[in-house]
Amino acid sequence: MTGVSYIQRLNTVGGVAPTLPFDATKAGSKQLVKYQADLVFYKAP
Repeated sequence: MTGVSYIQRLNTVGGVAPTLPFDATKAGSKQLVKYQADLVFYKAP
């Protein structure tokens, strides 16, 4: 990532909040959420 000055996220799909309830008993657990995007990396001249 050296030299990258900006990242643009395009064509995002998904990424909505998980539908399962969450409380303190689930701390540290993971939920998979489908998310997709195209990333464009820019470098300053």
